[in-house]
Amino acid sequence: MKKWSLFFKKKNKEDNIEKHSGTSEISESNVSNNKSVSEDVTIPDDSLTEATLGNESNTAKNTIDALIDADYNLSDFENPFSIEDIVAEYFDDIDYNFNDTVSDDTIFNFLNIDKANTKNTQSNSKFKQTTDKVENVKRINQIRISLASPEKISSWSFGEVKVPDTYDFRTSKPAKDGLLSEKIFGTTTDWQCSCGKYNNKRYKDVTCDRCGVKVSNSLVRRERMGHIELVIPVVHTWYFKTIALLLDISQRLLEDIIYFRKYIVLNPGNTELYYKQVISDSERMNLIMKYGYDDFLVSRGAEAILELLKSLNIESEINSLKKILDGSADYHKRRCIERMKLLESFRRSGNDPQWMILFKIPVMPPRIRPINIPSHVKSSDVELYGTDITDLYRHIINSNNRLRQSISHGHLYIMVEQQKKSLQESVDRLFNNKGTVTIPFVYQKCYNLSRKIKDEFNFKTLGKTIDYSGICEGIPDSEFSFNECGIPKKIALEIFKPFVAKELICYGTAYNIKNAIAMIDSGSPYVWKSLNKVIKNYPVILFPRFCTRYANNRRLLAFYPQLVEDNVIHLNPLIMKLFGISRKDGQILKSLNDIESHLICITIPLNEKAINEAENLLFAKNNILNVSNGHLVDLLIPEVISGCYYLTKDEDNIRANGNIKVFSSVNEASLAYNNNIINLNETIKVRFNKSINNKICSRLIVTTFGRIMFNDLLSHNKFIDLEVNEPVSKDLLINIIEKYLQTHSMEQATELIQAISNLGLTYATKATNSPSLFDFFDGSLNKETSIINNKNHNDMRKPIDFFKSSQNSRYLHSNVLPFNNMLYSLSHNLEAILNDVIIKDDDCFESRGKEISGIAIERLNLHEETIEDFKSRIIGRYTAEAVINRYTKNVIIEQNELITKEICCAIVDAGITSIICRTALSCCSEYSICAKCYGINPASGNSSVKGDAIGVIAVGSIADSILSVAIENYRLGMEMLKVFEDLLELRYIIKIPVISKVKGYISIEYSDMKVVNRISITDDHNHVFDYEVPKQYIINVNDGSFANAEDILFWRIESFNDMLNDTGKLEVQKYLLTELQNCFRRADKSIEVSDKHFELIIRKMLSKVQIEDPGDTSLFFDDLVDNYVFEFENSSTISKGMKPAIGKSTIRGLSMIALESNSFLSKAYFKGTGIYYNENRPIEVLTDAAVRGVTDPLVGLKENIIVGAIIPCGSGLEEPQPNQNDMDTENTEDI
Repeated sequence: MKKWSLFFKKKNKEDNIEKHSGTSEISESNVSNNKSVSEDVTIPDDSLTEATLGNESNTAKNTIDALIDADYNLSDFENPFSIEDIVAEYFDDIDYNFNDTVSDDTIFNFLNIDKANTKNTQSNSKFKQTTDKVENVKRINQIRISLASPEKISSWSFGEVKVPDTYDFRTSKPAKDGLLSEKIFGTTTDWQCSCGKYNNKRYKDVTCDRCGVKVSNSLVRRERMGHIELVIPVVHTWYFKTIALLLDISQRLLEDIIYFRKYIVLNPGNTELYYKQVISDSERMNLIMKYGYDDFLVSRGAEAILELLKSLNIESEINSLKKILDGSADYHKRRCIERMKLLESFRRSGNDPQWMILFKIPVMPPRIRPINIPSHVKSSDVELYGTDITDLYRHIINSNNRLRQSISHGHLYIMVEQQKKSLQESVDRLFNNKGTVTIPFVYQKCYNLSRKIKDEFNFKTLGKTIDYSGICEGIPDSEFSFNECGIPKKIALEIFKPFVAKELICYGTAYNIKNAIAMIDSGSPYVWKSLNKVIKNYPVILFPRFCTRYANNRRLLAFYPQLVEDNVIHLNPLIMKLFGISRKDGQILKSLNDIESHLICITIPLNEKAINEAENLLFAKNNILNVSNGHLVDLLIPEVISGCYYLTKDEDNIRANGNIKVFSSVNEASLAYNNNIINLNETIKVRFNKSINNKICSRLIVTTFGRIMFNDLLSHNKFIDLEVNEPVSKDLLINIIEKYLQTHSMEQATELIQAISNLGLTYATKATNSPSLFDFFDGSLNKETSIINNKNHNDMRKPIDFFKSSQNSRYLHSNVLPFNNMLYSLSHNLEAILNDVIIKDDDCFESRGKEISGIAIERLNLHEETIEDFKSRIIGRYTAEAVINRYTKNVIIEQNELITKEICCAIVDAGITSIICRTALSCCSEYSICAKCYGINPASGNSSVKGDAIGVIAVGSIADSILSVAIENYRLGMEMLKVFEDLLELRYIIKIPVISKVKGYISIEYSDMKVVNRISITDDHNHVFDYEVPKQYIINVNDGSFANAEDILFWRIESFNDMLNDTGKLEVQKYLLTELQNCFRRADKSIEVSDKHFELIIRKMLSKVQIEDPGDTSLFFDDLVDNYVFEFENSSTISKGMKPAIGKSTIRGLSMIALESNSFLSKAYFKGTGIYYNENRPIEVLTDAAVRGVTDPLVGLKENIIVGAIIPCGSGLEEPQPNQNDMDTENTEDI
């Protein structure tokens, strides 16, 4: 009997791995547990699949002939299968033995496979499965979460769990009706019932009449659920707050009722009690003694809450709340509005409030219950050990059975209530199994430090458990081009192991997978030949280790691999600079991040789309532009710059002496250099011939032969028509490349960079500028020197002086962790609000039939200082109005056209200082931005197209720019990061100057009894001008001083919402944009960040409207809704002739925007930072969404990644997007 597997792992003899037979569906989701094969390489190892084939050849052949109705081509399969795999996958219910009776030719004939085609199939072919099941994969358009009714829980279940046992100790099999029952959850052995009566796949779906177990694959134990039937209902602990608001009682009193501490009145009768009054046990006894048992009805526990929910009339409650809202105070009004929202959500969603009371507890499938396996336990014995969840289920079953016995035996009422309370607490522990431990104040700092260490450990584990991946140190190697990298043979073999095995089988070198694995482990020469064929033109993806923590798009690059003998990854030196692993950057990044900044992670794309995206998007030739501003990335390393400078410098002494050699042509000068007549940097005169207007012009030029060689490189490769007759500096090299990039593609610009790099490295070697050992000696090695060598700088100082001088080093290392956490939290918050900002429309105004509008763009100034010039702000945008030269009256550019650099120069030359352009702040798209309002994409230098994830690009640009500032000056970067975060979280203090209208002498009246001070100015005509200054304002003048007109008297302190109400949205947008840009300008003027990235953030911050009067709309008072929702509700209400809503624009901080997202999946993922941190937020968000029956439209990247759907960007946006307002109830499925 032969066994095979699709994926591979190194197995020891003592391993006893549980095997699963082949299924009828191939899916990568079966890979559930990833373990490292070696120390550095990880591949899937828990997706072992087997096919057991018998020896009934005639029956098998007849069955196969009857089943096959289509041709199968080996090149159509996506994964590297052998022939046995294909047969076993589609016909695994047939008993057949390949090694005994079937030859390869017979197999090819059975499957109608072209044998010659399989032999000529390239090793890196993309196999594609063409079954209908794969072609008809359903796309997840929306997800709706709601409460589950008891009937729905029963429909999920395959049986009731009655006993708390797991295994029968006599038979070592799952106990009947237990927590691991085979009758409920499925068989533990493939295609075999519990008693063994049916033990073959031909009995599929047959239920054994002896043990009651259905014959199936053991993988169903990952899907089948059970349930526990409760004797009494219990309240779900997640919905305590919801039930309290729904019943209009406090949550504390609700918990007292649920846990049998107090009673609630259900029927007051003829007593002084009132409905839903909460009384204690002693009060109840007094009432019984006064009125008797039958005159009133009180109860407690979940049964009392259930009765209250049954008697709740949602319609009447909503009508009564509407009447109360007319004359109530603000506090009561907010409470009533929250309750009315909750009641309205129950009415709209169709949820029944009684479903928050549990009658049945769903039991998870055994195979997906979390478990911690001891190291000495074999994989086949994992289910013998109880899990945490299993123990919690066991407590519920025991409490439930004890309560059933107490009721049936007629125990005392107090004993029965105690058992009810025990059952309620057991269920609470299942759903909320996290105790709240009060930590003394003395140990709070240690506790916070331990949390930081835990978070830091979690950050360091990022990127280490990816399938088909490895991690290794990287070194520069100039022998490799921009698109190539050197991969160690061992890592390449482990990563491409399944592909190599497939190659060996297809070419007949190995006859099955077992033999192929043996050849790979033994290091056969055929293995290396197959590996070379596999990796040929197959891209690999590399990224630096520290990139897993901060969003940085250009540090994820693809290369064509080449095998190397050593154990390091070889990369072009310019790529190392692009990765930020140069000498200076690497050391500082290592100190800043406290991680292995010199390590490089490697992974491979698996399917055809991933390979195409890697080749078209991730190669270095397509990523030489800075995503922050669209300029060229600083790729040139110091060695290249010094080599080019050495090549083009001149010798001034020769020019001063006048002894300059003259040559009639470049060829003559080259001949003189080759014969050592002139040197590389000697000043010479050379006659150049140049064609101008079809005429040959000749002239003598004073230059050097090195400059001739540099210009020959540019002209010979037909790169650029530019004469360089000066020493080449870094700025000149960048200007040459940028000028070439304006007229050529990025791929051609990469070739120019590569050529300059090779030339610079060559002459940097010849320049011998780096010191050697002999450069440190003068004369003989035995020469004696008189320098003092028994003292150093530290020994000649006092300890206090040394301590003071090392303050900067201590400050750097002591503040590394706060900087890391602050930068990570900022990136996390930005990603939470911008992950759904994607280009999904070409023109928002055209598609909606609206008139094009925009915002006036001019030079950005702050305190008479230019923050950003007018020219750089308008390049790459589309005009909202036609731009006309006010002198000639000629149209420079029409409406809705792109402003290029040439047009920008024409606008500036015409003396125009302000134009109306389309920006992200004026876009009318609902969720995202249209291509024309965004303009040129800085990451590509081309116009934006549908699918561009501009929000993620903005996050990476800002985080990378802040990190660049910290690399140059850590302290300055820390201060800039604090100001930047305060601005986005609206903690920044806005100081607005109040100026004097006249000149005169100042008199300040300070008052302790009043909340304001007073400034009086007396002018020359004895007129007095008074200014009232609140005490929180900052006075800028002194008493008795003289003030001129337009002098600043004091600074008015305002919040952003006050500024928004006073000045309007445009002024707030301009102020935020100016301050955000000023953060980078103050830190480092050389760092430029495009306005487009900040505009996306500001657009999100100003996207909410606060409702002041709901009118006749479905909105509520004091509710926060999106701008487009507010406009849609008002337009629909006005069209019906009803009263629209009234609202005002509001501004929100980053964290608040993330918490107010329309996606409940995104909100559940966001735990917040600082004061907004809440570890229980996922439960709170999901329970609130379930109660309200919320629909998640899945418009962002994060929510699609959570549900495993295709992300709606790039090629994933090709399919039409669903309607995000309505849920298609006909095509919904329960999950």
